[in-house]
Amino acid sequence: MAVRKPYIGQMDRKIKILKVVNSKDRVGQEKSIIEVYSEPWAKLHSDFGSEDIDMAVMSSVSRVYVIRWRSDIERDGFKMLIEDCGVRYNVVSVSQLGRRSHLILKCVNEQ
Repeated sequence: MAVRKPYIGQMDRKIKILKVVNSKDRVGQEKSIIEVYSEPWAKLHSDFGSEDIDMAVMSSVSRVYVIRWRSDIERDGFKMLIEDCGVRYNVVSVSQLGRRSHLILKCVNEQ
């Protein structure tokens, strides 16, 4: 299934792109803080449902989002998280769709 550039009306989901930032507290210990990096409009291209892993209770949900192109997200997107409807997904792949037009974000949520 090929991913095509979405029409503006198809980008109807407001997602949050989250970035993990390492900071130091008053004592000097490092801790990781998750902060909102961007809140773009996106198109949910496909939702792969869930699958059982090694006969365990774990399940994996894969999603593909299409957002407008941004150089910073293209460069560092695989280090970020996506939050959609209160569920967080790890970004596993970022690729261009068209020349500086859109980005394809492939995400996984393992439970």
